[in-house]
Amino acid sequence: MFNGSGGGNDDGDRGGGGRIVENSSKVLGGISGGLQLQTLQREWDKSKNPLNSVLDQLEDSNTSLPFTFETIEKGLTPKKRTLRVRQMEIKDLKRCVAMCLQEYGTYSSPSSNIIKTKLDELDNFVFSFIVLLGLEQRVSRRMESDASTSIPQDHNVVLLSEVRQDYGDASTNGKGKVESEYIFGMAEISLQPPDPSRTSPPFVVPTNIKKIISNMTSSKKKPLCAYISNVLITNEYRSKGYSKVLMSACHGLARSWGYETTFLHVDADYNAGRAAQQLYRKLGYKPVIDETYNEKFAW
Repeated sequence: MFNGSGGGNDDGDRGGGGRIVENSSKVLGGISGGLQLQTLQREWDKSKNPLNSVLDQLEDSNTSLPFTFETIEKGLTPKKRTLRVRQMEIKDLKRCVAMCLQEYGTYSSPSSNIIKTKLDELDNFVFSFIVLLGLEQRVSRRMESDASTSIPQDHNVVLLSEVRQDYGDASTNGKGKVESEYIFGMAEISLQPPDPSRTSPPFVVPTNIKKIISNMTSSKKKPLCAYISNVLITNEYRSKGYSKVLMSACHGLARSWGYETTFLHVDADYNAGRAAQQLYRKLGYKPVIDETYNEKFAW
């Protein structure tokens, strides 16, 4: 929908457009200057990072969402957080659009003239509207699939939030604590044609149409593949390993749909895409060479 250019930190918390890669459970896809990856099986060392046991649980196809867990952030003053992984709901649209606008929007410098500033504001307005419609379609599509077994799961947006305990407001006379959520991460898992030259479209395309496109764009008939896109962690929560939580949740959903391999795109540029590339390789992804498309690229 709105693929970024790659992470700006060691965790690659901003996934992006680029080449494709595959992991015997997962794969990256490729467009100009991008990389396609495929995941491989791996063993976590749980003694080094307790979060790894959470990743294992999320990757299990039998794990259901929402999934709540606790983690302790290391530092001079270790901080305990309660986090929750769950599906996006209609009520989350405003917050998620704001996150996407903050990450992918167009912003003028203070020295820009008034015309440039107004054009950027218009660009952001149109972008926000498209994102809003696209996300709303994704939520509706997932809810239809949840309600009827005749409609296969095809498009899901996963959120990562911090669960906070706030003191009651005037409506509760200030008594007790009220649970709230602060959403700081999101990722998308969908079924897409195995075409390394394209990322996921901004709007939901019917599954049957995608199957037709898949057969038309390939010399060999290939089934739809599980495709991860739009992995995003807000700035204040980056470099803490939380992007891996979102990725694992997507892997688990793909497995529950019957897909042991997932794909995604990442920026193939060494500087711009290095952090995201490192993240995906640590997760077991490897480049996938497409004989027809990738012949123009040097690997």
